[in-house]
Amino acid sequence: MSTDVQLDLQALVTAIEGQDHGDQLDLYAPDARLSVFDADTTLAPEVLIGADAISAWFHRPSQRCAVHRVKDASLDGNLLSWTDHCRTYAGLNIVSQNAAELHHGRITRQSLTVVWEDLPD
Repeated sequence: MSTDVQLDLQALVTAIEGQDHGDQLDLYAPDARLSVFDADTTLAPEVLIGADAISAWFHRPSQRCAVHRVKDASLDGNLLSWTDHCRTYAGLNIVSQNAAELHHGRITRQSLTVVWEDLPD
């Protein structure tokens, strides 16, 4: 019998689309590392370590995003990826491509690349 815990992919999608930051944070290890890359700049990524820093980051987009839609979510063993399409209250589109590593069913490392788009629906 395997003791390996699997991440609930549907729970992740539901938490992101429902902007339920508590449920989303529950899927991260306490010492998880999140690297945020902005595709529109050449700046170094913002690196967030630990639940408190990641939780604070989750609350930033929720102040400007009206709708989140997760597409192309995929889980393969300990590798996870998804694309988050966000529509802001101002009518702009933000797309983030996410890639994560898991340990015991929780996200331990994640890279997120953000692209700001001003595209029609």
